[in-house]
Amino acid sequence: MTGFQKIILATILFSLNPSVFRLIELDSLTMLWAVNLVAVLCLAAMQPRRKLAGIVRMRSRAGALLILAAAFTVNNLLYISAIKITTVANSVLTHYSAPVFLFFFSFIFIREKIIRSSFAALLLSLCGLTLILSRNELSFSNRDFLGLMLGTGSALFFALEILFKKILIGHFRADFIVPAYLAISVGILAPFVSLEGLLSLDPADACLLLLSGIVGSALGITLFTSGLRDVQANRAGVVSYLEPLGAIVWSALILAEFPAVATLAGGGFILAGTYLVCVRDLKPVRK
Repeated sequence: MTGFQKIILATILFSLNPSVFRLIELDSLTMLWAVNLVAVLCLAAMQPRRKLAGIVRMRSRAGALLILAAAFTVNNLLYISAIKITTVANSVLTHYSAPVFLFFFSFIFIREKIIRSSFAALLLSLCGLTLILSRNELSFSNRDFLGLMLGTGSALFFALEILFKKILIGHFRADFIVPAYLAISVGILAPFVSLEGLLSLDPADACLLLLSGIVGSALGITLFTSGLRDVQANRAGVVSYLEPLGAIVWSALILAEFPAVATLAGGGFILAGTYLVCVRDLKPVRK
């Protein structure tokens, strides 16, 4: 698989999470801890000795790894909280303002060149988000405003997360990086977990947690991190705009939140931006 194909597949897997999180009757922090724990156990079960040796070698980049783990934890905690109090559309679309932050972060911290096609793709994607958000009735007096603030906050930390993944993937394998920062996240959240809430979960919610941990976290995050080895961070951020489009489709199928015409039009802009940013990389090489 190419780097872009890995990121696109990971983004499709991620898009299922908002609907799953909405269905699970559990507080945001405990839910995130449980999903991360499942993912860590799943990844640790595969070639444990090799992974442990690889993770030990990462001590030379311990600072970057800790920042990545903290950014990942805050990003997802804010994101899940937004999903719990507002619509899936509001949550994912504000969350995916991350490429706006990432364009500046990747230029400032790792001196990535801003490619013209990526900038055009960003503008197309932002136009799509504007169209979709125009359907939402928001005001300072309702919960949607708080949801938007949480979603935007998660976008900031999501941009930092992508940036530090990009920094680390240049030195270590994705299957070493992912279990390391997920394990740190589990440790950060552990003191605040509601064991009572976990023990009272019904079997259906427990199965959804397992699904999210194995597919959405263990597989999805590993694919995304691995794809960053071959893809610029700012371009990966633009391609990840596929997630809000997918999340809206899943929310229609699972939660009966059906998109309006403006939402569909905005999704078209998002797809156009994603196509523009990766079309050259997906073309077969002529021999």
